[in-house]
Formats: sequence, structure tokens, C-alpha cells
Amino acid sequence: DIYLGRSLTAATFAGDVNADYYQTVFPVSSSDPLTLRIDYKLVAIDGSGEEITVKAAKAVVPSQFTVWLPNYAYTYIFKIADNTNGWTGLASDPQGLFPITFDAVVAEATDASGEQTTITTVAAPSITTYQQGHDYSAGNEYDHTGEKLYVQVMDNRDVPATLVNNLNGDTNDGTKRSLLFSLSDNDATEAKVMDALQKRTSAESVASDATIVGRNGITLTKDTHIDNTVEKIENGVDNNEIENVTAGTAAEIDIANLSAGTYAYVYDYTVKANNALKTVVTEFQPIAIEDGATTVGESGKTYYKILKTTLANVTDVTQNDASNNEEAVDPAYIYFSKTTTDGGTTYTYSYISVAGKETLPAGLLKVAKSTVTSTFTGGSAIDNTVAFYFEKYFTNDGLYAVKVIKVY
Repeated sequence: DIYLGRSLTAATFAGDVNADYYQTVFPVSSSDPLTLRIDYKLVAIDGSGEEITVKAAKAVVPSQFTVWLPNYAYTYIFKIADNTNGWTGLASDPQGLFPITFDAVVAEATDASGEQTTITTVAAPSITTYQQGHDYSAGNEYDHTGEKLYVQVMDNRDVPATLVNNLNGDTNDGTKRSLLFSLSDNDATEAKVMDALQKRTSAESVASDATIVGRNGITLTKDTHIDNTVEKIENGVDNNEIENVTAGTAAEIDIANLSAGTYAYVYDYTVKANNALKTVVTEFQPIAIEDGATTVGESGKTYYKILKTTLANVTDVTQNDASNNEEAVDPAYIYFSKTTTDGGTTYTYSYISVAGKETLPAGLLKVAKSTVTSTFTGGSAIDNTVAFYFEKYFTNDGLYAVKVIKVY
């Protein structure tokens, strides 16, 4: 098998090696978007041998970056993000997989002068970043001492794909669509950022939260060095301005004022009817407690608990009639089982996970999440005979396109 390169500097070339890595093309003053479609196979490197075949993954480079001037070399880098828009070919598998992340590059490194380089994520929508004189041979993506960094987004869900024109607009729920965050994890991938956006320790919203702490531990801190109102790209090839940039279609990142580190560009494409807010659901995750542990949770962190005496007094149970019908899972509740071995004198309670379930068997207890208000501080003494212990976080049904940007 031939494996695609897993970094920008050790990437797979796609083209005619006999043409010195570049194809000769006719100059054009106007152009259409450039579309990449790719099928590939993901192979696990953890020894399991697991394979996932991805079909019809797609990325689209905006037409502003496919106008070719004479005597210039153009490099198009396609990064297969770990929230790629491909699918496995099965009707049951939706687009938007979260496989291994790696980069695919269409040309070797050359002298950066006189060269236009764009990086586009294979995702839906796909995000294209561009910086005049960008040289990816340094091993990171962008030099903060270089020219301004520009971002455009193509919505691949449309046929043909369309250039997004609402970067400076608000989504129907009142949040900005085009956002920049610094990341606490320099090894963060698109999937990890996506997970933090959708599962966080604070309720909402993406735009108003200066800081987002994901349940996975990644912190996203809002960065203001982004302008979504630009109507030109100042530094094109040989410092020629890229003109005719429609308002709302390009974001400009003032990279010179960014510290070295890892950032995430986020495009929020949530669509809601009648100006409805994103749906936010409170989740309670039980804390895993090792045998012999004397304390519970991370020191200083706030956790929640449900006393077993509370469960003993719960009268609202799932449906338990003669037909033993199952009850639909309600996201507003936490579920427990209740069993006895002595005919009803004493009872044992167990937490029931409803992840991936639509219905639950009859006879379970359910506790409204809104009633779980008892808290304690992590590092406290544990007593499993008294309570169940939980982490609290929030999920939302937002739709996000993410591209991780490394700045050196």
C-alpha cells in the first residue's frame, strides 16, 4: 500500500513528477473554483489493524485563488481534516467522519518567492487559508512575521459548491459565523476542537463566550485579531492585490499580532428556523472511581452528586404496565435501576447510560436533571454507599467547520 503523507513536509505529491512537480498552464484572468474529490482508506496504527474506507471526500478552493498569472508557480495543499466530509459508503454512515488526521500536499517545497500557496481542508464546508509568500517547508503552517492571513469558506454541501458570503453576518441565533480561537493544546486536531465546541463545561454561546472549556479538557480562548469585513486581499502573488472580493466572503487574520502557538478558525453554519437558539442539553457523566480510592474527582473542581436517599424517594419511574412497554429516552432525565435481594427490605441502585439508546425497559427510576443541584469540591472524601458522583457539561446541536492553524 502507498500511504498519504502525514505532515506538510513529508507529504504525497499528486501530479507528474517528470514535469518538475509543476504543470504548465495557460494564464487566466478569471476562473472557477478548483474541486478535489478523493477516496482513501484509513489504517489504524495502534496494532488493531482496523481499516475504514472513506469515499467521496471533497474540498473546494475558491476562484480567487485559481486565477493564474504568467511566470508564477501555484501550490495547492489539501489537508484531510479529522472531521472530513467523506463517508464509508454505507447508507447508515453520514458524512462527517472523525478519522485520523493528516495532510496531503500537491507539490514539493520550492523557493517561496513568486509562489502562491493555499491550504484547504477536505471537509464540509471546506476552509481555505492563504498568506502571500507562505512556505510550508518550515514544518508549521504560517509565519507570524509574514503577510496577513486570509480565510475563505466553500460550502461543499451545495452542488456546485458555493462561496460563503456571510462571514460578517450573524447566524439566526445571534452569534458571529467567522471566529478565531487560540488553543490550549498545541496538538489539537479539528475533531478535538469540534468536540469542545459541542460539549463544553459552560452553557453557551460560541460568540459570547470569551473562553470555552471543552469537556475533553481543551480550552478555546477568543482572539480578536480577525476582520470579517475586508473586501480585498492585499498581498497576492508578487504583492498584486486580489481584487473583486465580495463583502462577507473573506476574513483577514492579523497574524503579525498573534503569538506563536496553535489556533482554530471556526465557521458556525448553524441554521435555525424562526430565529431559534441552539438546543443546549445538560449532561451528567458519572465519575470513574478506582477500587480503593479515598477521594473523588480533580482537586478544586466542582462536581455534582445524587444521594441514594434521594433515589429511595423517587416515585416517577419509567412505564411499567402489564405489556412491559418500553419508554422513550428523555434527555431531561438521568436513569437508574433498582434491585433487591431480600424481598424489598434493602435496595441496590445502579446508574444506567442512555447513550445511543432510543427507548429503555420498564421499571427504571428517572431523576430530572434540573433537580440535581447538590455539589461538592473535587478531592473530597468518597463514600460510594451514600451517593453517585457526576461531572456536569453541556451539549449543543451547533454545526461548525473547523481548521487548525499553527503559527510559528
